[in-house]
Amino acid sequence: MLRTAIVGYGSVARSHVTDLRFFSQDNPLRRSDDPLIDLVACCDVNHAALERFAADTGVTALYHDLEEMLREQHPDFVCIATCADAHLEPVLTAAAHGVHVLCEKPLATECSDCDRMIEACEQANVQFVVSHQRRSDPVHWYARQLLQEGLIGHLRYMHGGAKSRRGGEQLHNIGSHLIDAIGIFGGEIDWVAAYCSTEGRPCTIEDREPGDRGAGWVLGERVDAWLGYKSGVQAMLQFNEDPGGFHWVLWGTQGRLAVFGADLWHCKQCEAGPGEEWERVPMPSIQVPTNTGFVNPADWPAITEKLGPYSRVAMIRELAYRLQHGGEHTSSGKVGAVPIETMQATFVSHLTGCRAKLPLPDRRSPLSG
Repeated sequence: MLRTAIVGYGSVARSHVTDLRFFSQDNPLRRSDDPLIDLVACCDVNHAALERFAADTGVTALYHDLEEMLREQHPDFVCIATCADAHLEPVLTAAAHGVHVLCEKPLATECSDCDRMIEACEQANVQFVVSHQRRSDPVHWYARQLLQEGLIGHLRYMHGGAKSRRGGEQLHNIGSHLIDAIGIFGGEIDWVAAYCSTEGRPCTIEDREPGDRGAGWVLGERVDAWLGYKSGVQAMLQFNEDPGGFHWVLWGTQGRLAVFGADLWHCKQCEAGPGEEWERVPMPSIQVPTNTGFVNPADWPAITEKLGPYSRVAMIRELAYRLQHGGEHTSSGKVGAVPIETMQATFVSHLTGCRAKLPLPDRRSPLSG
């Protein structure tokens, strides 16, 4: 039995509770080798949030002080569901108590905080997992398998976009998921070239604005970022106010593979044009490994149908596996920090007019002043 607790009970925390309930004794979808998880407490500075948590879960161990909760409840891991600008201290505190961490995305507002969290968890020898569900999602690893099997030939480039809102906000918010997801196919990022604009003109640093959900400073009504990977693949990402939703498209020499909404699609045509036909890719009930060696059991299509496409079941399954067997989680802190560095490089590139090479030598955001 694994004990866990929630830190920060806002809207996203409710989805954590739903996913944790998958690992209850009476869930018929839970495998016999899945862990049993007991949600034992919640910590939040807001009393009303704690009252909502108690009403939603029936759990009455409520705290305003994280240190006190960790001392009294002894959780095996905590789910940190605060905003990005309130991740650092809870992660450092959990690591200091030897408690494993599953932290919401985006991981931070700048690279320096990511570095501190990763270092603290490494020194404490605790697992540090970032809640980029697509990184643990078997659908994405199945898509990677299809790519490796040659379904669309040789990967030429990638294109992606996010929900329609101001570009800088979306870069930090849903862009965190997008950058993480396409990294499954592109590999390690080498450089970023970007252009940020407002009202049709290039942004200056005076155009910076506070992002939503604790994003820190962001830039641009529209953001266009070109990513170059060490594999030779390149990706174009666009964040603007045009209507649209989360999507990525892999362009190959023998067709295209894409996610539109929550579904995987295949087109045999290499380029967009008249008569193109997209077909939904069926999800077979087969084992799907990630790049770290963790193998998702064959029941993932049924779980997706029951809980939706982006639950954390696969992520939590691997966390339990890593607690027993060790090794780096597929969605580790190091992996989860990549979107933050990519976003920071986007603003560096725009403000300097040059490509920004990764890793960035300056770990502070160029917008922080």
